[in-house]
Amino acid sequence: MKREQRRLKTLERQRRIALTDRREAISQLAGAMADEAQRAALAEKGRSLASGYTGRSDLVVASELRDRSRFASELSRIAREAEKSRDHAAAARDKASRELAKRETRLERLGDRIKHVRRESERKREQLEAERSSGLARKLLSKPQNSKD
Repeated sequence: MKREQRRLKTLERQRRIALTDRREAISQLAGAMADEAQRAALAEKGRSLASGYTGRSDLVVASELRDRSRFASELSRIAREAEKSRDHAAAARDKASRELAKRETRLERLGDRIKHVRRESERKREQLEAERSSGLARKLLSKPQNSKD
């Protein structure tokens, strides 16, 4: 019995650690998702601004045209970099999602093992009680009964 109790305590400790790991994985996934969304928004904003500057036709002087073209080009470059950064963030999100799935699977397996150990411990306890009861019943049946008839 003590062996099963030690095993159960060990499994419960491992389960608590797995719960903490799962919480961390959830936090990492949420951070990666937020980072990806932020970078996607930045890329979209950069593209939008660049297209707004390239489409303007209210220019009077060539130097203004050159400056705006340079500025639009720089905005486009920033948008491309933000898009690459978003791709990296998406990869990080995918990795965090896979890690969360692993940790949830581990948590489920630990839960199943705990249930199994508890059932096995209960079965052994019931078996011992049954053996004790049957032994006591045999003793009671084997004793000669004194009758005062």
